[in-house]
Amino acid sequence: MTNNPDYHYLMSLLPYFEKFDALEKLQLRTNMQNVIFQTLKQKEIEKERAMMYIPPQTTSSQKETYHQFPQNTRQDLTTPNIYTQNIYN
Repeated sequence: MTNNPDYHYLMSLLPYFEKFDALEKLQLRTNMQNVIFQTLKQKEIEKERAMMYIPPQTTSSQKETYHQFPQNTRQDLTTPNIYTQNIYN
């Protein structure tokens, strides 16, 4: 006899499974396989998403910068420059 708890769980369902006719058994098998497939698929998706973002490796002397735009301290903020879009035209 096996000591696998999954085996024993599935075997505990056998008396109920035997009460179904052939078509019901086929439907139940299909549903069980679909649940297993969807669970494994979701697990793979989560694994891929976790691997998509790899944080940058920085040392204490480095500073993370997301966007650097040239700064023009003399320009009036109401005057559009090449880095902004004039939405009023």
